[in-house]
Amino acid sequence: ARGALPCLSEILIRFCIDRGDYPGHIWATAQSAGLGFLIGNVLAVAAGIAFVLSPTLMRLARGVNIAIFALPPIAIAPILVLTLSGMAPRVTLAALGVYFVTMSATVIGLSQYDTRSADVVRAYGGSNWKVLKLVRLRGAVPDILSGLRIAAPNAVLGAILAEFGGGGRLGLGTYLLGSLGRGDPARLWGIGLVATAMAGLSYAVFAMISSHVLG
Repeated sequence: ARGALPCLSEILIRFCIDRGDYPGHIWATAQSAGLGFLIGNVLAVAAGIAFVLSPTLMRLARGVNIAIFALPPIAIAPILVLTLSGMAPRVTLAALGVYFVTMSATVIGLSQYDTRSADVVRAYGGSNWKVLKLVRLRGAVPDILSGLRIAAPNAVLGAILAEFGGGGRLGLGTYLLGSLGRGDPARLWGIGLVATAMAGLSYAVFAMISSHVLG
């Protein structure tokens, strides 16, 4: 379509020419995505545990959780950029991108546990906290790891979206935005493929961790 989809060789040649630009942008995006991933998932697991222990709290927070899930990242990004400074918009959007996925996985994992094992713990005098620690959390590990696999690419996407108009110098989103006016589709495809590789790699890392832990 008039050069909008260049051949692979053009993309690779452009990537080789621009290869010196990528390390700084990749590192900036990875930093924001990693910090947002960590914060978002810690909050998500904590919220999931709280919701399972208190169904009333889950009902009260249901509206907020649905709002976070339904909130379009591209719509909230400019607001975050206007109200926060530095890396905060990127980290916040990355955290929002991972929260619902991991929180839902945690709730499902903690809710679907082996009741016979829980009965054994209680028969030996174990409290509900012991049941949570010895049975429910252990049983939820596969679900939580599945949530982390899906959440990892979401963190990358959130960080990149927040970089649009973020005012920073570095980041794949900033690089992409700065390259739009140059009329070079090969460069744009190169940036897009690098971002895709980052997201795929983050998924693969947690897939390997999951395979190792569950194995």
